[in-house]
Amino acid sequence: MEHRTAAAEGDTTFLGAPVETVASYSLPAVAAQPVEAILHNFFASARLDTWFEQNHQIVAEANEWFDVPLSAIDEAIALIQSDGIESYEYHPKERRVRLRS
Repeated sequence: MEHRTAAAEGDTTFLGAPVETVASYSLPAVAAQPVEAILHNFFASARLDTWFEQNHQIVAEANEWFDVPLSAIDEAIALIQSDGIESYEYHPKERRVRLRS
């Protein structure tokens, strides 16, 4: 995590801003990409449409940003660990994880 965010202030992924770590999760390196994909898919309904500008020109779209409370992320991680996430969905208006209807 430290390596990935070290140069955040110059990285369009982080909108050129410093990063404050509020939580971290341990997992095997080989699982990082699949877990990230699962989380992106799970929270897709809460994705923010934003962009990074330099000199008043858009230089990149940022698709790594979501409006999700930390408690929902913790719950999604627990559901991934228990192999139960496919039975749940994130509801952005309620800002919570719930059973699929």
